[in-house]
Amino acid sequence: MVEAQNWSLYGLDKANGTALFVELPAGTDLSKALRLMTVPLGEIETLAAALDGPSRGILVFNIGRCGSTLVSNVLSELPDVWSLSEPYAFAQLIVDSYLAAQRQGFDRAQIVRLIRAMVRLIHRQPSGKNADVQALKFHSQALF
Repeated sequence: MVEAQNWSLYGLDKANGTALFVELPAGTDLSKALRLMTVPLGEIETLAAALDGPSRGILVFNIGRCGSTLVSNVLSELPDVWSLSEPYAFAQLIVDSYLAAQRQGFDRAQIVRLIRAMVRLIHRQPSGKNADVQALKFHSQALF
């Protein structure tokens, strides 16, 4: 799977302990997904370690209805920045992090490692873009 650069992290299925990935045609967005694959959560750190992550990151925090989508879109126009708006997997993990820790026995360190792995796994850039900076705009409810 690591060689297949057309796979992108989509979400987490914490009830089954898996991460959900979708296969995308080269250069297309998530709405054009071809297939779905599950990977045990315990294996995504190993999978992520084999991939290049961004050299720098920008975290966009917002309170909802404040123009943060515009900020994300502007950042995406910069040649060295790739910006993602409200990646679903992060919203799931952030909203449920305390519940996940209780239900699945994750401690804080494990959640931090999972977030780091998710950044690498979601760093699949559109074709033609060679960005070394990744901006992530989180869903405002996840931040609360």
